[in-house]
Parts: sequence; C-alpha cells; structure tokens
Amino acid sequence: MPQINNSDLKEILEIIISEDDERKFDFDYPVESLQDGYLHTFKERMDEYLKRINSFPRTNIFGQKIFNEINKISNLKDEIENIILVYLSGRSKEAFEKFSNMINDYRTYIEKLSFKYEENSKFYRMRISKDKNVNKLGEIFHISFDKRYLVSTQRYSVAGVPSLYLGNSLYACWQELEKPNLDDTFISEFNSTQQINILDFAITFNILKNSLDTEQAIKEEEKILSFFILYPLIFACSFKKQYKNANFNIEYIIPNMILQWLSNEKDHFHGIRYFSTKMNHKDFNSKGINIVLPPKENKNSLRNEYCPRLKSLFSLTKPIHWTVLSSLQFLSLYMSGETVIYKDIEEALLKEYEQSLFGQNEDKLNNFRKELIH
Repeated sequence: MPQINNSDLKEILEIIISEDDERKFDFDYPVESLQDGYLHTFKERMDEYLKRINSFPRTNIFGQKIFNEINKISNLKDEIENIILVYLSGRSKEAFEKFSNMINDYRTYIEKLSFKYEENSKFYRMRISKDKNVNKLGEIFHISFDKRYLVSTQRYSVAGVPSLYLGNSLYACWQELEKPNLDDTFISEFNSTQQINILDFAITFNILKNSLDTEQAIKEEEKILSFFILYPLIFACSFKKQYKNANFNIEYIIPNMILQWLSNEKDHFHGIRYFSTKMNHKDFNSKGINIVLPPKENKNSLRNEYCPRLKSLFSLTKPIHWTVLSSLQFLSLYMSGETVIYKDIEEALLKEYEQSLFGQNEDKLNNFRKELIH
C-alpha cells in the first residue's frame, strides 16, 4: 500500500482548514458555542467536517484512506450526540455504558492516539494560597483522598475523584487557575521518573500542517489517520464553557466520561493531554498543553493520602512561593554556564543573595540618606 507523503497531507489539510466558505467555519480549539448552544454547534461543525472529507480529491492517496473511513467518523459523531442526549435525560449510568461501548468500538484508533513522555520530562504545577505557607510536597500534589469532598466537576474532573493536573508551562498553570495574583501562588516542577503513556488530544489540523515533514508523516501515518477518525471526540471535548458560573456545564459531559474511562484503564494510558480552553491555539502553541492523570484507586490505595502509582511517576521540587523565586536572578550561573542544584529555596537565596531582589534592594538602600528620629 502506498505511503503517505507530505503534499497529500497538506492538500487535504488545506481543504479542512479553509475559511473560503461564507460561514467561516473554524475547526481549531478552543471552540465557542453558537447562540443555539453546544449540541447545535457540535452537529453543525461535524456535518461540515464530513462534507469536506467528501470533497477530498480521489487522486489523493491519504485523503482516500480517510474517505474510506467516513462511515466510522459519521457514526462516532452520531453516537456522541446520542450519549449527550441520554445523559441530559437523567440516565447518566446508561450514558456512560454507551460511552464505554463506543470507546471499545474505536479502541484500535484510540490506542494509536498516544504520546510518550520520556523519563525526566518536565511539568509544572501551581497552587493558590493567600494565607497559608505551602512547603510540603503533598501540599502541591493532587488533593488528598481524605479531602476528596473538595473536588468538583470540571472539564476533565469527576466530582470526588482527586486527579493530578500538570501543565507543560507555568503560563498554562496560571491560565487554568483563572489568572490569580502571582504573589498568592506557590509553584513546583515535576520530573517524570519513567516513561509515561498519554492519550493525546493536543493535536490540531494547523499543527499537522505546520509541523510535519514527509519523513515524520510516514512514521506517524496511523496516528494521523486515527486523529481524523477520532476528531469528533476531540472536538466534543474542546469547548469553552458557555456559562462561566453555571453549576452544570454540558461541555464537560464527554471529557468527564473520558476521565472515568481512563480511571479504569489499568495498563495502556496513564492519563490524557489536551489544550487549555483558556488560550488560543490557532498557531501551534506548545505552552498551552495540560495533562491530567487520574488515580488508580483500589482498596490498598485508599488507605493512603495520595495515589501510590501517581507518586511513583514523579519527583518534584518543594513548593516555592512565586515572589521569593522571582527575587532570584542567578546571574552568576547564567554567565558561567554552570548548573547548580540547591536543596531548597533558602539555600539558593542565601548563596545567590547579592543577585536576588533582596540583595539588590539592600544595595539601592545604600544610596538613600539616613536620618535620626527626632
């Protein structure tokens, strides 16, 4: 069977992302619901997606491969709509059973849609704390099991299930926390201790268009094809909330079910990576990727404060207050090219004191007149 080539892929991507039509369809993320709401927007965009696949040139080899799977794509779109309607009718258990069956039907493609983080990959986590000093490792890990009552339903969050949320940048973490005052935050770097296999929803058509060369396209052909087939599922998970302070968000139904499904996956996936809906990803924005790893709960793990499996996947720095860390300049290290590892923020601050804002401000104070109190 002929292999994919870059020109074939780019030709069909141009058809998908074209904005020549008068309605200016946008297949990128984040998605904003039209006035008629989430389901209407999902259906309208997916109907247009199928229409564009139907228009692929029959001479395009990769386009033909996608066209051959159009029934699978259409069925996936219909099943997602049906699952949401069943859920909205109050039959949440039945809806999840249908979702699980759907995932099993598409499992071959889902397993191709994976991303492997190698050992020592870096991630970040941020926590807001205005009044309390955060200095223990557990305080910046996932919410402890004995405080699961604090876990509410969010996009990839099931109420009462403490999962571990990480960003691939501090900026992504800040965005996810709704841009808090940075002086009220503590931050930590997480390093993976082993290879982590993640379900990859952090793909867009623009990323494929701008980042793939021919050799990479051939290597990842099965993953790219799986992305086209599973696109209705990824799209359904990429909506902004239509009502910011609502107690229920229809946009979270499918992402919640994915997290529930991942919680039952004992072997293949550790979690999922996805784009923040707080940032625009029309241009390839690698700083806006989040990952969530649900706990692998069992009778033994529930006796612990934190999931033993998740604890084994990461080493992390003690939480550091944003303001204190920001005061360090490390100019001497940058100039010398050295790498020095400090055990904690106080050691770093004292050894680099002259370069910190504290040391710099002491020097500045020398320039002011001193006076006696009368």
